[in-house]
Amino acid sequence: DNKNEVKERAKILLRLYKEMGYNCVAIGSKDLELPVDFLKRYGEKRGLTLISSNVYIGGERAFKPFIIRRVSGIKIGFIGLTAKTKRGYRGSTGFLVKDPASELGAIVKEVKKRTELTVLLTDLDQITLRRILNGDIPIDIAIVSGNGPRLRKAYLINKTWILSPTERGNAIGVARVLVGGDGKVLSVNNSMISLKGYFPEDKDTKEIVQAFIKKYHITKSVLRKRIRRQQAMENPFLRALMEARKRRASGNGQAASPPNGQNPFMELIHKMTGEKGRDSSGKGVSPTGSSSHP
Repeated sequence: DNKNEVKERAKILLRLYKEMGYNCVAIGSKDLELPVDFLKRYGEKRGLTLISSNVYIGGERAFKPFIIRRVSGIKIGFIGLTAKTKRGYRGSTGFLVKDPASELGAIVKEVKKRTELTVLLTDLDQITLRRILNGDIPIDIAIVSGNGPRLRKAYLINKTWILSPTERGNAIGVARVLVGGDGKVLSVNNSMISLKGYFPEDKDTKEIVQAFIKKYHITKSVLRKRIRRQQAMENPFLRALMEARKRRASGNGQAASPPNGQNPFMELIHKMTGEKGRDSSGKGVSPTGSSSHP
C-alpha cells in the first residue's frame, strides 16, 4: 500500500535525522502529503522539532514557526517556511498554507529581537525566494531546497547568503560562518562532500533500508520511474511537456490544443519574468480583455 510505504519512509527519515544530530526539520510541501498529526507525533517521538511559519490548521500554526539554538556562543534563530503549492495536497489533511512572504515578514521581526543570527530553511523555488528577499526581509542565511540552480558555493541575494543542498541527499554540506562583533555575517565559506559508493556504510542503517526495500518490493527500475516522475512534477517545463504528450495521445496522435487555449510554456515564462498585458497563449491583451496578436 503506497500510503503505508510513504509513512514508513517518513518514520525512517525522522529516525535517521535524529541520529545524524539534526536540531530541527523544516516542513516542505511534499511532507504535507502525510497528515500533520502523523508528522508531529513521530517528530516528537524522535525528539525532533518540526518547523513551519506558514502552515495552519483551524486558524493556528500547525508547527512551531522557529526554534532558537546557541551555537559557538551565538544565538541563532532557525525559521521554517513552506512553499505554497497544490502538489500532493489532500483535503483529508485539513491544513492551509498561507502566503510565504507575509508570514515570513511577520515572524522574522520576533526572531530578530531574540537572536543574533537568522537562518531560513525553506523549499521555496529560488525565483520566489529572490522576490521575497528583495523586499528587505532581514534573513542572514537561507538554505533552499526548491527549484533553482544547485550551486556548490554560497552566494548573495540582497543581504542574504544562499546555500543550496544537492538533490536526494547526494552530498553533505558544511558551512563556516564568520560573524562580526556587530552581529553581521562577514562571510560564508561552504563545501559539499559528495557521498560515494565506496564510503563506509553504517550497518544498522543499511539493515533498516534493505528491510524497507524488501518489504515494498522497490527495485531499481521502480526507483528510476519514480525519480523521473518526481522531476517532471517539480520542473514546470517538463510537466507542461508531459501534459502535451497526454493530449496528443488522447487525440489519436493528432496535436490537441491546451484546455481553454492556454499555453503552459508561455504561462510559465510570463509568470517568471513578471510580464503583464499578455494572456497565457502568448497573445496580447487589450484593456477591454479582448486578445490581439503582438
